[in-house]
Amino acid sequence: MVNETEKIGASGSVVDENRGRDDARQQPKKRGTCVETSMAELKNQVEGLEGLGSEFESMREDFRVAFNTLSGDLKRKIHDLRDSF
Repeated sequence: MVNETEKIGASGSVVDENRGRDDARQQPKKRGTCVETSMAELKNQVEGLEGLGSEFESMREDFRVAFNTLSGDLKRKIHDLRDSF
């Protein structure tokens, strides 16, 4: 049995896994704080993305207006050129 444990320990799977569980049990507040910090960071990122979304919507609307204006101007120029021949 000792040899089997040593083999498992040498691979790092069971021993490291148990060590991680022990750390989580011994320091639950630290783990909870990390989760809260991660949630706060995610919330900030989502709010930032939402802000970018509204900026992009505004830019898209500005582009649409400019495109429509330019296409109207171009159509008038083409019409004027046709009339001149």
